Parts: sequence; C-alpha cells; structure tokens
Amino acid sequence: MLDTYDHFPIIGSSILRYTYGIKVWKSGEGFLFKCVERMEDDGAVKLAKRGEEVRINEEFSVKVRPSRPFQSTEIFEIYYTRNIDARTCDEPGMRLLGKLKIDWSEDKNLGMERSITFKLSFGKMKIKATAYNEVNGQTYQTTFDIIVHKEFKIKWEQNCIKVKQEFESKLINLEKEIKYYKQCCDELGLQKQNMVQEFVKEKENYRKTIDSLGQALQQARELEEQNAKLREEASKYQSALGVVTNTRLGYDDLVKLKEDILNLQKSLENYVTHLKPNIDIVIEKV
Repeated sequence: MLDTYDHFPIIGSSILRYTYGIKVWKSGEGFLFKCVERMEDDGAVKLAKRGEEVRINEEFSVKVRPSRPFQSTEIFEIYYTRNIDARTCDEPGMRLLGKLKIDWSEDKNLGMERSITFKLSFGKMKIKATAYNEVNGQTYQTTFDIIVHKEFKIKWEQNCIKVKQEFESKLINLEKEIKYYKQCCDELGLQKQNMVQEFVKEKENYRKTIDSLGQALQQARELEEQNAKLREEASKYQSALGVVTNTRLGYDDLVKLKEDILNLQKSLENYVTHLKPNIDIVIEKV
C-alpha cells in the first residue's frame, strides 16, 4: 500500500510525484536503491523519477542477478521517495511500497548466470510490479493500491462532491434542454403536419384553378371563333349597306317615281272599289 500523505503519486496529468526503485545488492557497496528505468526509442534512458511525465501503464524496468550462487528465492522490495537522487533505502524520506517474492529454485544450478527483469508500470489508481525469469520464462506479478492520507482524503471527497454537484447540475440542464428540444421537435412535427395538409389543400385548389383556367381558355377560343364569324358577317352587311347608302336619286327619277305611285294608286282604287273606295295614299309617308 502506498501512503501519499498529501497527493497521489500519479495524477491525471501522468506526472510522477515520487521516485520509484527497488533494493539491490552491489558487491563492495551493500544494498542500494536502484531506480527503475526505460529505454526510449532514441536510445535515451528514462528514469521513473519525481516530475517525470509517464503514459498510463508505461513500464519501467531493471535487470537483476542473484546475490548468491545457490540463491533459491528473491524478494523484491519496492520503495518510493521524493528524493530524485536517492542512493540507499534507509535514507530519510524513503518509504516501502511493497514486496514481490519469486522462486529461483528450479534454475539455482546456474548459479550467478541467472537474471530477472523487474518491471513497474503506473496505472491510474494502481502500481503493478512484474518479475520475469529470463531463464525459464516464469512471470510473477502483484499490484499495489494507492491509498490517500486522511487530510487529503477529506479534500478529495470534498472535491468529488463538488464535481458530482457540478455534474448533476449539468445533467439537470441537459435534461431541461432535452425536454425543450423535444417540445420543439413536437411543435415542428405538428407544424409539418399542418403544412402538409395545407399544401395538399392548396395543391387541390391549384388543380381546380388550372382546370377553370383551361375551361375559360377554351371558352375564350370559342368566343374568338364566334367573334371572327360575326366580324365576317358584319363585314358582309357593311359592304351591302355601303352599296345601298351610296345610291342617289336624281330630280327626274323622283318625278317619275311620283307618277308611278299615283298610277299605282289609281290601279289600286279600281281594284279594290268593291272593298273600300277612295283610298288616299300619303305620298310623304310613302
């Protein structure tokens, strides 16, 4: 278990707040603190030191050999500290994160020619320790939960409550917006339905108007044909009337016309004597 006292070792920005390593034996110097490291693609060595930026689940490792030829077990002690240049595991500020025990009994005949690759990876809330036996391929693994100091826990819980309240407030606002947009959609759907009905109605009126215009156009064409015929007849009548109006009677013609009327009167008197004699003909009216 890891006690952070005032903050997480790993925060959201993936910045290490501690330096991580294991206790190793070095001949002539004794037990030392060995920081786990990572070989980058460009060949640079990246150490798991405080302030280093790491990716989630990024692995750091160190290769170790047995401290004795016939060693049958190995216990990896994992430490963390704020000191970026730590050398020993008993210096001030050094804290034990946990231990990982492995079995070396199957290949102890190889003596010192054995090696283990120890790895640490940093998750969001857990640190995973892995030991890989390069001789027989066995893998040992454990994880360590990150716990929080009481004061920081209170602060963390208060922050969680605040975030929860903000989230709930946003959720309420989103629900209101969803309700509003749903009402808008319903209103738009109703407007669409009304517009479709209105469109169908207007389309029918338009069709009727087109039909009426077609009938009126047909009637106009028929009237135009009738007018053409009437104009033709009128033209004929006008021509005939022109012949009549252009006729003029001379004085001799009028005298002759009067004599003919008087003679006609006498003939009529003789013819209708037995009916009603003495019929006068009014020349002016004639």
